[in-house]
Amino acid sequence: MVTGGAVPELGNLQALLERARAAVGSAFRTGPGGTAYGCAVLTAEGDIFSSGQYSSFNHVTNVHAEQGALVLAAMADQHDVLALALSSTGSSSPAPCGICRQVMAEHAQRTGRNFLVVLDTGPGNDPTIRRVDELLPGAWQSGRTRRNPGQADLRPIPPQWQAGERGVLTAPAMGDLVTLTDGHVAMVWAPEVQPGVHLVKLKYVPREKGLEKLPHSFSEPLQYLSREHDSGWRRPAWYGGRAVLASDADITRVHRAPAISGLEAGPPQAVLGMLQAAGVDTARVKVTGSRALGIQTARSDWDLLVPIMTGMADQVREAMASAVRAGILGIPATSGTWRVAGAFFPGGVEGLVSAGRFVGTCLSGDTSCALMLSMDPENRDQGPTHGWIPLGRGAIHGTVVEAEKAVLKQARFDLVDGEGETFRVLSYHKLANLVRPGDRVSCRGWLVRSPVPGGPRGLVQLLRQPDGIEWMEAAK
Repeated sequence: MVTGGAVPELGNLQALLERARAAVGSAFRTGPGGTAYGCAVLTAEGDIFSSGQYSSFNHVTNVHAEQGALVLAAMADQHDVLALALSSTGSSSPAPCGICRQVMAEHAQRTGRNFLVVLDTGPGNDPTIRRVDELLPGAWQSGRTRRNPGQADLRPIPPQWQAGERGVLTAPAMGDLVTLTDGHVAMVWAPEVQPGVHLVKLKYVPREKGLEKLPHSFSEPLQYLSREHDSGWRRPAWYGGRAVLASDADITRVHRAPAISGLEAGPPQAVLGMLQAAGVDTARVKVTGSRALGIQTARSDWDLLVPIMTGMADQVREAMASAVRAGILGIPATSGTWRVAGAFFPGGVEGLVSAGRFVGTCLSGDTSCALMLSMDPENRDQGPTHGWIPLGRGAIHGTVVEAEKAVLKQARFDLVDGEGETFRVLSYHKLANLVRPGDRVSCRGWLVRSPVPGGPRGLVQLLRQPDGIEWMEAAK
């Protein structure tokens, strides 16, 4: 569990405590008397969610105030909690029960933030402030928690990145790596989402002894979001939410992804052979990620940018599935991407392979490769982009009717809901790569509307959580 992190200002904590005191009046008890509790949580988005306890006659099915406030924040897709305040009508400082301490500890595990707990000690007194791990040291932890803050993944800073050096700036393209003004290194998800502004994904944080790799945005999305918030780079985006947006002035260096044709030692030939069998011009395949920067470890993937033409998506999917079935390529046993994708898709990993659903991480011998497909320039300006009208967060459910470009890094597919309305979904996470026509899915994200009168509505997704895709039924 990550200790430290962003610390809310004292004024915000006082406001949070006042909301917890007010929430005492919301307690829903089975009768008069007894102690009433109120809780409020402050999220990274700056919002406060509050709840009183919900008591039951048997006292077993109670919902405690702390649980209620955390659930309300999570249901609003604001999982990253900075602080929690607790108040009560009792004569002494309220103490969270063991169950609530465990709930808080698990929430902190999932988000990677060891948030503050503020306990009311009465009017005129300073509250007691603790971190979650101080309230429940040695808490039970899920086996799914893999990241240990004491084992940060630090990479050396290449010599050509000496302080003050400014690289030759060129217009960034999808998959390029950029250095930001404070030393963060990010990958370009989508260039020019607004004039002179690029949507990027943070990859490395500058540290005294090198670059620290951030949690994986697909397999550890909530931990990634917490770190993204702490970076200070989140800004209002065109779809109504907040994202890491870098203007040309924010970028001090563009690290252009090199073509593999110019490398002395490239990715495994089995992977290139698979792509050639699908009709891909492998001379145009580029390398990004740690290998493009020269800071890879022995276990680093080959992150490959693969350009494809219209109509080639099914060929690439089937070529990879055939290579896996034939044993030419394998599935990395430790791949968080496959683990998560298989957990969400009906039929699991075997279902993905048998249906030729997934193009992404594959294994050749002991070497892992991660494929990112693009259709530039066709990939640009065809989804819900700058100029669409934000409508707030929401969820849609329906049947996928068009999904050729769902396989791309900037995935897009069309979904028709139960009332016959078509939604254009633009997604930047890998669950969207699995979508095919005929699938019945539920999607959550940021709703937008086309500026064209009578045009479609859209849904923008950034990370797997909170912007999820759930399969109700997969097409055969």
